[in-house]
Amino acid sequence: MKSFLCGGLWAGPAGGVLPPSRISISGERITDITPSPGTHSNLFVIPGFVDAHCHFCWSGLERQYIDLSETVSSTDLIDLASSSIDSGGTGRILRGFGFDDSTWNNPLLPSLAELDRATGRHPVFLRRVCCHEALVNSAMLELLPPDCPGADYGAGIIREGVVFDFESLFPPESHILDQACSIAADLAFSSGVTALCTFEPLVTTEVLLKNTPPIRMSICLFGNDAGFTEEAPASLEGVLPGLDGLKFFLDGSLGASTAAVSGSYADGTVAKPLLSDEQVLRSLEFADSLDLMPVYHAIGGRALAQIDRAGHYFRMKHDRRNPPAMRIEHAEELISDWPGSWDTSLH
Repeated sequence: MKSFLCGGLWAGPAGGVLPPSRISISGERITDITPSPGTHSNLFVIPGFVDAHCHFCWSGLERQYIDLSETVSSTDLIDLASSSIDSGGTGRILRGFGFDDSTWNNPLLPSLAELDRATGRHPVFLRRVCCHEALVNSAMLELLPPDCPGADYGAGIIREGVVFDFESLFPPESHILDQACSIAADLAFSSGVTALCTFEPLVTTEVLLKNTPPIRMSICLFGNDAGFTEEAPASLEGVLPGLDGLKFFLDGSLGASTAAVSGSYADGTVAKPLLSDEQVLRSLEFADSLDLMPVYHAIGGRALAQIDRAGHYFRMKHDRRNPPAMRIEHAEELISDWPGSWDTSLH
């Protein structure tokens, strides 16, 4: 057991700033924090682990969307969506976020028919807490592009696929986007954040670059919005100088059972990476051609090993030149499935 004194510490948005304190540590855990009013110290403590990864505009949008995080059942979710139909606060489409069926006593999701009965002809898009899955009604399904990636038209569920591109396909109204930027800036400042790295679709990137908040900001654009899978939009040229990276999704989330983990899920499901090895190699080359850092969402060991292979392919194809410096987000299975050729002293 050891302890030290500090002049104050930040306990996160919920705990706020604590006064001068004595912090006791046993092994790798903080065991006690007690006030120490007589302490005079310039040492200020903040949490040591910070995931420098946020969706800045989304943090403002979610304050305007329907909050589903307190729902406790399928019926509760449907009732909240139904009662919010006429609110108008989320624009033409009723947008909700944050439900977590894994916390319900009965994790059965509502059927498409049940959601239709509750919401009628008003398009509805209800995003799960993981942001990799969403419930939609028939009115929303009719607005989706033909053969929409990830859409189960019979169940009214979208997994991966267009969930990532939803704000690009169906941009929120301009006043909602502007307000989201303002709300997000207020949230950042109230938490003491003055610099951040954010991942954004093109529609919110344009808003950020037009109304840049007074925060040091590194912006990474979703790769699909930069023309990785289809022709680049005309507006891309105007935002490229303000970008630092491109974001690519190699797998999904644990909650939606779409993270490409090395084994299988409890129900026997085996999730595969979202991109092929060839596509991951192309993403490296694509980011390199734009002089931007490639950033990969990779939770499971299958996805992490795929990045390792793609780096090897890049070197073989480009006269043993190293691929561009890359960033990997989440990497939940990094220790158990460390890709073979990575240098553990470097990465």
